[in-house]
Amino acid sequence: MSGTSGLAARSAAAADAMAHLTGEIWSRRNHDAAYTLYAPGHVRHEPGGDDGVGIETARAAAARVHARFPDPPQEEHILLAQGDLVFRRWSFTGIHHAPDGAVSAHPVMLDAMTIYRVRDGLLAETWTTADWLGLELQLANQRFASDSRQFGRVLAADDDDPATRSVAIRAARAIAAGDRDGIDAIFSAGCIDRSNHGAAAAGRAGLHDWIAARRAVFPELSASIDDEIAVAAGAWAAVPWTASGRQDGPLPGLAATGREVVWGGQALLRIENGLVAEYWRIEDEAGMRRRLGSPVI
Repeated sequence: MSGTSGLAARSAAAADAMAHLTGEIWSRRNHDAAYTLYAPGHVRHEPGGDDGVGIETARAAAARVHARFPDPPQEEHILLAQGDLVFRRWSFTGIHHAPDGAVSAHPVMLDAMTIYRVRDGLLAETWTTADWLGLELQLANQRFASDSRQFGRVLAADDDDPATRSVAIRAARAIAAGDRDGIDAIFSAGCIDRSNHGAAAAGRAGLHDWIAARRAVFPELSASIDDEIAVAAGAWAAVPWTASGRQDGPLPGLAATGREVVWGGQALLRIENGLVAEYWRIEDEAGMRRRLGSPVI
């Protein structure tokens, strides 16, 4: 890393603001710290879901998650900071307390990804995607292995290779378009897809199978990549997207509805030798199913 000027300095400042947020709100559960950490006009983005403006929206979101997991601390998996943007992959693992009072019989995990925009030292915008459907499946005794990757903090330096960001965006666009040739060109032959609620699959074939299954449900699936808020640092990059389509095929437990639906997602990618070597994906599948009329937690 080259010094602490320019991009590197902004990245370090944004990462420090995020460390303050993590410590005060998510570890110490000091929800009132939101009034000093978030900008008054903070915008919460949730494609197709519960967008919101203001500090109270952010404070209430943290309180809702803590009500589900009242005991365990939040686990940090990786933090990327590039300029004024910060990406966090985080999770809670422990006994789950449902809104109706039910308590889980065994520990479960809520996995999530969040991108923040920091302005003047305050959190101005937030994009979060949590795997609520994966949590629901675990509560139904379909257990999934959690990813035990330890916390890593990666800051973009002034001389960071912009190729990491470019490769990640191209990879996300290839998946969004269902471009088999594009996927084969940019994902390594032995790439690992860790997106199936913690269950890893090796190789490009798993990606092709997942895309084919998704397009069997949404034949005219459209996905837009928001590359303006993609975050890249070192060998890592995070890319958010918004998907939409008409459900013309069945989902597990949900027959085809013919309804149009919009939902969001994010991907974390590790780039090695110019290719995607590892890939994590979280979609708002629970929100998507809820908007299609399927009951979820």
